[in-house]
Amino acid sequence: MTNIEILTDLTKKPEKIFSQLKSQIKSSYPEVFGIKSKYITSTLIGLLALCIVLLVSKFLTERYLEKELAPVAMQNGDDFLALQMQTATALRSLNDLSRDAQQCTQDIQALLVATTKNQRYVYASAVRLDNGTVCTSYGQSLQGELMPGAKQANHYSSSSGMDYWFKASREASSDSGEIIIGQQHAYVWLNKGITISSLTLPAGAALNLLDERTLEPVFTTQSTIWQPPAHRLKSSELVFENNNVYMASPTKIDGLTAVVSVPMSLYMQVLGVYLALCLGLAALMLKVALDLHSRYFSLSAKFRQAISSNTLEVRYQPIVDMNTKQWLGAEALLRCKLNEQSVSPNIFITMAQRDGYMRQLTRRVCTQVAQDHASLIWACDDFYITINLSAEDLLDESFPEFTKQLFALYQVPTSRILFEITEESLADKDKAIVQLKKLREQGHQIAIDDFGTGYSSLSYIDILPVDILKIDRSFITPDKLGCVDGLWWHIISLARVHELKVVAEGIETHEQAEILSYAGVTSGQGWLYSKDLCPGSLVRDFFTVEYTGLA
Repeated sequence: MTNIEILTDLTKKPEKIFSQLKSQIKSSYPEVFGIKSKYITSTLIGLLALCIVLLVSKFLTERYLEKELAPVAMQNGDDFLALQMQTATALRSLNDLSRDAQQCTQDIQALLVATTKNQRYVYASAVRLDNGTVCTSYGQSLQGELMPGAKQANHYSSSSGMDYWFKASREASSDSGEIIIGQQHAYVWLNKGITISSLTLPAGAALNLLDERTLEPVFTTQSTIWQPPAHRLKSSELVFENNNVYMASPTKIDGLTAVVSVPMSLYMQVLGVYLALCLGLAALMLKVALDLHSRYFSLSAKFRQAISSNTLEVRYQPIVDMNTKQWLGAEALLRCKLNEQSVSPNIFITMAQRDGYMRQLTRRVCTQVAQDHASLIWACDDFYITINLSAEDLLDESFPEFTKQLFALYQVPTSRILFEITEESLADKDKAIVQLKKLREQGHQIAIDDFGTGYSSLSYIDILPVDILKIDRSFITPDKLGCVDGLWWHIISLARVHELKVVAEGIETHEQAEILSYAGVTSGQGWLYSKDLCPGSLVRDFFTVEYTGLA
């Protein structure tokens, strides 16, 4: 084949090539696409969800800490320690004082005392007169050179014209430590302990004002030695180190940086809270998603929609006289297609039992059988239809009345409708007997389906109103039919004793039919005779099948 032919073939058969490629990949990687694939997929999805929860929790924790620490770190400069109102008011009042006096007068002293008393956080104040004399709220007169100056190491200034002198490092206690704030000719003193008590800090948090040159704190709320992080602190960013979480912020005081720190244990506590919340939220969202999927998108949901929209199909598998090949009746079988895919009865019947739809399902089948009989099946002489009943139907006291009215409405003779029960449907034996007797009184015959598969089947014959025994397909496999002492033989003998009819299910070969016919079984159903049919095909084939042994 030439290259052009290959390319032409490729363009004509892309779906075929894709299918072959897909099959090759699946065969090459069975651990991904094989039986274990759903477990691998579930594990990967679970791990991905857990990673997302952890990342979201980490993000929320860091945003929470930033929100808590940023205001503390930004209490600086003119807003230092949230005392702007008091310090600014005191300094403005003192600067308005006339300073042309030659000495500290009683009026000046009274103003200084009043200024100190009226401000909660100010414990001392002073003003410098024009001649250099300094008057203090303690009643002392000092020389100007004794006041703190701009050349001192602990001096810092702000853009608003305020000067700060700190004596509030770790070595200074809450009682002895102080902060001096000056503006023009006025000064106020703040006590370290009172200042710390005025702060609103998160539990376990510490505030440090660092000298940008030495990186040593000139003001601190902690008594332990400052351990600066090895990594450079960036403004408004969290840094994790030394079992602490740090956040730095520039201040309005030249040469100072504010740093707030909290222990890592606080971070872990907050992370634990957010992790629990996120996991709870994720679990809730998963539950909602599963509920929505179950309600609207799952196989069970689609099956419920199929029931409500009346899109389920009832088909019929003929029951045949194995001697004459005449069609005697048919078993009504419910079939379900979802998204053009056939769903096994074992699956959707189990879903119906689990979700409580069996009564609705049985009534749906009865109604369809009545309609099919009224429109087509009535033409088949002496032809009956069997309908399977569940345990829920036998507990439904209104079911006999429902069938009575339904078949009367569609003018279906009750003799043409048989009901099949299984041992599993006899959960409440006493109620089942009452229901079956009512159905039998209406003219319906009763058959026990899958007879012999349970432990109590033999005892049921004596107490149940039964007309027909149906031998389960599991008893007529070639190996079991070859055993003359097989259970199938005892079922046939038991039926003779009780004068019951016998129907063999699942006949697929002529050998099966011959052995059963020789043993006295006259009726059977299975693929040897026909698969399940729609009503139209059932009636057509009823009249076209070639009977034998008929005159």
